[in-house]
Amino acid sequence: MYRVPSSIYQIPRRAFSLAPNVPKAPAPFRIGFPDSGVGGIFFMIKAMEHLTDFILNSESKYNVAISGIHLADSANFPYGAHAPSKIQRFTQDAVGYLFESEKCQVVSVACNTASSITEPDPHPFNLVNQNVIFPIRRSAEYIYSKRQFKPNGPTWEFHFALFSTPTTATSNLYPDHLAKLHSREFGPKSITIALPADNNLNMPRIYRGIHALDHGSSDEIHAISEIQNKASSSPVQYLHIFAPSRWAKMIERSDSSIGEEVHNDLNKMTLNVPRRHLQRLSGAALCCTHFMTIDRSLREWLWRNDLLSVPIINPAEYIAEKALLPTISSILNREYEERDRPIPINQILPIKLYSKSTIAPGTNPETTLARMKKAADTFSPGAAKTIDFSAIQQYNITKFKKRAHA
Repeated sequence: MYRVPSSIYQIPRRAFSLAPNVPKAPAPFRIGFPDSGVGGIFFMIKAMEHLTDFILNSESKYNVAISGIHLADSANFPYGAHAPSKIQRFTQDAVGYLFESEKCQVVSVACNTASSITEPDPHPFNLVNQNVIFPIRRSAEYIYSKRQFKPNGPTWEFHFALFSTPTTATSNLYPDHLAKLHSREFGPKSITIALPADNNLNMPRIYRGIHALDHGSSDEIHAISEIQNKASSSPVQYLHIFAPSRWAKMIERSDSSIGEEVHNDLNKMTLNVPRRHLQRLSGAALCCTHFMTIDRSLREWLWRNDLLSVPIINPAEYIAEKALLPTISSILNREYEERDRPIPINQILPIKLYSKSTIAPGTNPETTLARMKKAADTFSPGAAKTIDFSAIQQYNITKFKKRAHA
């Protein structure tokens, strides 16, 4: 008897399946933003707002749900009060916690103080081969891109004001990076002059190319700078470094008098800065995430001192564009599957943001929650409503610490 080949009546098993064709749930993709306190919230909001179109298009193309998570290490705030070795340890703990416990795919360190200590040599802390982004080098690139050349007799110069914490200022990482960028553009004989507003904070220094030479006082360095300026064939870069120690602490506790204190401190700190240098500023750079909330106060002070044309430089969007976006894109292309058919943008759920905090023993979580909400709402009322603050509690990363430092 003739038998029909089995291949003729074998129908794919899928045809007989009675299970509904349920689409796969989107795979989570989390971006971590560790900071010493509330400043990371401001950085996360700014970065995620800038990446909104990119995220929507990515979620349309890939079966993925992208979210941001901010980790405030409130228990150890302010980082500048600790030894460098401790700051490095805090940074490793926070980054490791976000990767291992929160399953983040990328971590963008928001804290400039942490970066000023850890960024120069992340090797001992296992932060090299992971998707960790440090802010200072990228911030320096953005600041330098805003230079505006001003004539000074037969030569040219340009000036920046850098606002940071004392620890970031004394690390000299911003002047080092900016001197390298200046040397790359104008050669090894280029001149960069770093002038701290407070001589007790850090010794003024002159960079010839990328090589720094320390000098004793602002008066001496001003005299030397005039000679160097006349002898130089390339524009001289001036960096006026302001490092108020109180601002971050006042912002962290949502002190209502911060605006008045910013004005008072600026009046004192600019006493030793020549008026013509202030008038030639290419920009005032915010080199601390906490300082993003004093944008308005700083503008008011500039307006009162006839310096309204000086732009305020906030590097958060540049870091998102030049560092976060390509890193996320690379991971998506490499590790995530594309949808069979892109879904319409208007069907994508809103981007989710979370805020978590390590809280020192004895601290009231409700107080921290209220402070975080108030800070976020002051910075961006619309964005603050989208952040899930319910997760704030005393997060214990001791288990990770023991594993990491064993």
